[in-house]
Amino acid sequence: MKDTILIVDDEKILDLMNKMLSKKHSTLTAKDGQEGLKIFNENKDRIKLVITDEMMPKMTGSEMVEQIVNEKPGMPIIFVTGKNEVNYRGGHHIIRKPFNIIDLVNTVKTVMDSYQTGSGQHTKIG
Repeated sequence: MKDTILIVDDEKILDLMNKMLSKKHSTLTAKDGQEGLKIFNENKDRIKLVITDEMMPKMTGSEMVEQIVNEKPGMPIIFVTGKNEVNYRGGHHIIRKPFNIIDLVNTVKTVMDSYQTGSGQHTKIG
């Protein structure tokens, strides 16, 4: 059974991330933080990783992640953002936009592997 990844972004990059990651993972997508939180709550037992943008309409990525981590502590998070910082202060990884899709795929593999072995590391890429 494939691991499930929730991808939340309000930009066209959502489709590209979904296309690349769905080759090896099950994916769920949302176009804003509110939709992402709803999808997470409906699938929280399946989701193994959340990838999110920071700046989105209705709810920021940080606001969404805070609620997700309150519900499921230790959930691996990757922020994909053009901002220098994210407002979420818990553990997370950051990939800066614009990014190479291969960097995303490699980061997802590293994060999934490290959390499955219990050695989750927090990194910034880009």
